[in-house]
Amino acid sequence: MRPPCEIVYKQLLPTLRALVAQQLVEIGWTQEQIAKRLGITQAAVSNYLGMLKRSGEQELLLTPKVRESAKRMASKIDESGLTIPGQISEVCDLCVALRCGGVTCQVHKMEVPELSEHGCEVCYEIFTKSKTEVDLRTKILAEVRDATSKLEESSGFVEMMPQVMVNLAYALPEAKTVSDVAAIPGRIAKIHGRPKALMYPEFGASTHLAAILLAAISVSPSIRSCINVKFDRQVEKAIEELKFSMAELEVSSADISVVFNRAKKFFSALGSVPDTMIDKGGLGIESITYVFGSTPMEVVDKVLKLTEQSAKV
Repeated sequence: MRPPCEIVYKQLLPTLRALVAQQLVEIGWTQEQIAKRLGITQAAVSNYLGMLKRSGEQELLLTPKVRESAKRMASKIDESGLTIPGQISEVCDLCVALRCGGVTCQVHKMEVPELSEHGCEVCYEIFTKSKTEVDLRTKILAEVRDATSKLEESSGFVEMMPQVMVNLAYALPEAKTVSDVAAIPGRIAKIHGRPKALMYPEFGASTHLAAILLAAISVSPSIRSCINVKFDRQVEKAIEELKFSMAELEVSSADISVVFNRAKKFFSALGSVPDTMIDKGGLGIESITYVFGSTPMEVVDKVLKLTEQSAKV
């Protein structure tokens, strides 16, 4: 296995670091300052600078495009303090360009001749596919953030929050595993009397709620979002008055596979996924209402209707 990442790691990245360090030295930076800004050691900076003086080393990668990128990065670091995430963005943009028919591709084919024999276009295919998936994942995370913000703006929603806090999950189409489900790490907590997400949404941030949602998807693929709120007599009455469909199932378990299998069997028997599923808990286990929908905003709208209606009961 000889992926192009090997060329990037062993040749392109050292060359780029060396050129950036060289540019910064020329405008007055010390090796210690460079090391701190690039997130490497001073000894590494010294080694990179020496590398450029050794004739022939990494010569194939010293192209105008690589030099131009290094100069731009050094200028940004010097003028505006280009952050580590910013540096990563610059490096990855260059990596993509050079892997798709650029010098990295050329060096890769020189070191692995079989690639030319088979007409390799793997990088083109990877980045085309990856862009589609990244765009979809970005959209899903944005929708979770937007729906969460709507909850945070609701002064009444705190009355629907259980002691175990709230999470909001949204799955990729055809999701199969917990890593395909976006949710809030740390959940949504009650802070100074208002709901507040403790972190930005991430994929794989939920296990229990994700397992229930995956079970729902296995029966009704259009149901891709779920939230947990409290359950009591007022909530039950609100569900009835709003004519939301409701079913009851105990899904509390520390074993996620048990949660998934129990919920999947339950939904399969129903033949669909209801608007709400109630788990009345038990000794030491809080009663919970799970609300389902096709998108996070649909789920949040249902929950806010429940919030408003339960306040009237």
